[in-house]
Amino acid sequence: MIRRVSLVDLSSKRRRLRRVLFWGGILLALGLLVAGVLWVVIYSNVFELKEIKIDGETYITEESIREFLRTRAARGAFTRFLGVDNILAWPRELSGEDLRELPALSTVKIYRNYAGHTVEAVVTERERVGIWCFVAKEPQRCYWFDRGGVLFMPGYYAEGNLTPVLEDRSRDALALGERVLPERNMPNLLSIFAALESIHLSVEEVRLDDLGKEEVVAYTHDGPRLLFSLRFPTTGVPAAIATVAKITPLRDLQYIDFRVENKVYYR
Repeated sequence: MIRRVSLVDLSSKRRRLRRVLFWGGILLALGLLVAGVLWVVIYSNVFELKEIKIDGETYITEESIREFLRTRAARGAFTRFLGVDNILAWPRELSGEDLRELPALSTVKIYRNYAGHTVEAVVTERERVGIWCFVAKEPQRCYWFDRGGVLFMPGYYAEGNLTPVLEDRSRDALALGERVLPERNMPNLLSIFAALESIHLSVEEVRLDDLGKEEVVAYTHDGPRLLFSLRFPTTGVPAAIATVAKITPLRDLQYIDFRVENKVYYR
């Protein structure tokens, strides 16, 4: 039997073949393009990281920051595949959650230099405002804290040091990265330290005996105890002490009480 094929059928087959070849060519080109990009990104040295620069550090060593940053890079699925030695695996900045492992840093911004094969980390360290010592149990533990009350680095208590030191006898030691006081209380504590710096009495120690009372006691050398509240800012302490000193010798007093706002009591 003779099979008849019309010109219309032949033309239709040719069109289908051309479409298949056209889209097949496009898919092949895209596949080759993707393969090329992946080769450049993963296997070539175009994005190879050769140096990690650190800027902004003062008391934290560059090497400790560099080691920390390498643990923070390449955290995603694809960037883990790239590895920390690929510039593309490095984030633009680190989150607060990332920085919990190195709380001495408050911010980290990362700048990539593709031409120089480097990344530069610009860090902001927490301000060392004072030392908080937990002395309720042995071993005693001391940490630096910042203006927000965040513990961020081990410290060492030394009598006579110009750095403000507070002895916390009310609880066990907190961990690095935790806050020693509620946010509302920290400015008030800092105002107490500022007041103690402005008076002419020698302060031997500053103690927090009961956190629930929100009170701080400063013990002076051969003078009265100074009682403060953490509920409000402390002001006018030098003038108040000078006024009391005109009435009675300070060495004869047991305490001067500033725990009521805008009032002073002594005994």
